[in-house]
Amino acid sequence: MFLLYFKEGDMAHLPMECLIEDLNKIFSEQPETDERTSQIKSLLGVYVKEGHTDWKKYVYFNEIHYTRNLVKMTDDFELMVSENYIYIDTSYCCYLMFSDYMLAKWST
Repeated sequence: MFLLYFKEGDMAHLPMECLIEDLNKIFSEQPETDERTSQIKSLLGVYVKEGHTDWKKYVYFNEIHYTRNLVKMTDDFELMVSENYIYIDTSYCCYLMFSDYMLAKWST
């Protein structure tokens, strides 16, 4: 499918870095279609279901107020994380992956 899975012996790329590479590829090569939406959902689902925790290095908790932390910003999307979810924002829709594997998408 995409690059999310490590190549044997490849410790240079963390899962979040592979996720970002895959998202860049999807957004740069495909127009907004149901197929692209399906690929993004699948990609986020695999990342979360495999239990990767490298996203936690981007989370900065604040007891006073809610925080959402920017991981990657491109012309096509913004990838953000919080304590409970991974969030992708585009100019036309948003994807939200909760830690319990539910994925929501809505138009903006």
